[in-house]
Amino acid sequence: MAQSKAGESRLPITEALTVALITSFTTDTGIASLGNPATLSWAVNEPLDSLVLDDGNGNTTDLVPFTTVGAGSRTVSPTETTTYSMTAIRGGNTNVRSLTIVSGEAPGISSFTASADLLEAGSSVDLSWAVVGANSLVLDPGATDVSGTTTINLTPTATTTYTLTATNGFGSSTADVLVEVLAGPLPTNRNVASGAGNTDGSWLDRLGNRNWGMTGATLNSPLTIPSANTNITAAYTTTGGIAGGATPSFQYPKISAEIWFRPGTLSADHQVIFETGGGQNGLSAMMTASEIRLFGSALDVRTLDVTIPTAGLNLDDFLQLVITNNSETSEYRASVRDTFGNVRTVSETAHIVVGGNGGGLFVWASGALGASDTNLGGRTEAGDASPIGLTGFTGEIGIVNVYNRILETADIQAAFHRVATIGVGPSGLAVTEVSFDDASDQLTITWNSINGQAYLVQFSRNLKEDEWFELAGPFTADSEATTEVLNLPPN
Repeated sequence: MAQSKAGESRLPITEALTVALITSFTTDTGIASLGNPATLSWAVNEPLDSLVLDDGNGNTTDLVPFTTVGAGSRTVSPTETTTYSMTAIRGGNTNVRSLTIVSGEAPGISSFTASADLLEAGSSVDLSWAVVGANSLVLDPGATDVSGTTTINLTPTATTTYTLTATNGFGSSTADVLVEVLAGPLPTNRNVASGAGNTDGSWLDRLGNRNWGMTGATLNSPLTIPSANTNITAAYTTTGGIAGGATPSFQYPKISAEIWFRPGTLSADHQVIFETGGGQNGLSAMMTASEIRLFGSALDVRTLDVTIPTAGLNLDDFLQLVITNNSETSEYRASVRDTFGNVRTVSETAHIVVGGNGGGLFVWASGALGASDTNLGGRTEAGDASPIGLTGFTGEIGIVNVYNRILETADIQAAFHRVATIGVGPSGLAVTEVSFDDASDQLTITWNSINGQAYLVQFSRNLKEDEWFELAGPFTADSEATTEVLNLPPN
């Protein structure tokens, strides 16, 4: 007993009182797995000499570095049912708290696939899966209970990412699959530069077996110059010469080819945009500074040689070129659409056959590998059949769709609108200044313009609708205002 002064009571003194060092030790879940961890949380009265977590299997963790202002947490992913013990020590005081986490395996999703990853609007798709150990299955969007099944048929109205969630007592697992819905006709072969897996040397076909082997081309993703009025975000580009892509021929009796391209530097040379079939039997599209020139042949005879003037088209953004050829009815059509709403078309009765020689992009088939220009579709192998200055395309190509059927006007428009929107052309296009010199019959006019846009000038003696005639041009604007001096016919 301790001694006390007179008048004071005498109390026993215990050297080691029981102190609450751990005030709480909890978990957010009593069930965990590798993919679904549990979080252990604690609260303690600091300071402590030590704070240690023991999983009962010989593994200990110092929790002091994970404790701040008397609280901390730690995630654990036990692979078997485990009792965790937390021991706190300060001086001669020791506190121990324990809790048990029941552990097992969350469900396993070994596969989740779609019967097609690209659909035409209105078409259906089968989603299928293989799952092990699930008590429930839910498909989103829509939170559809698909427990006990392995497939479902759906008709998506828009591009959709489907998520499958498998759940059991030990947690959940998820898997995703993307189904893209096209608002227009579904191609037989589809090459999109922004698609996954493309490289400088290989442009993959998303729907068929026509991968383009690229030589000397560069995949720009993202585009060096963004596209103002299309959703094209990547494109293959070349700076001209003999560089481009090759693939097996598109040997379809009924064929429609849709190419989205943006020209670079143009000249009088014929730059090859697209071709297939070869010289004896084939077709092609080339471009100069003033026109798109189109060839077709059958049995070594050129049966088609037509042009589409490009004056007035917006060449600063991507253009949609569509070629259709029905070798059974000898009907050929081609159209070019820009993103200001301008359309140029040509149609001919011409017997064109697509032969077995390969297809070419930016250049005639295998041109980048040294093959002769006789491989140009529709060229024919006659010695004088090559256009002057035949060379590779200088510019960008972002999308190539090939169909084994004929696209009608409505199909082409639908294909256009899934890629492009109509932008705004010159605001209030008008002549802003005009003067005339009677002595020289020279007219000086100024109009508001778009840099890079081409313009034609027409004249009429009486303003009647069918009596306007081409006077001069095309003039390519290099600023917001263009001035030209024009020679008018006398009187």
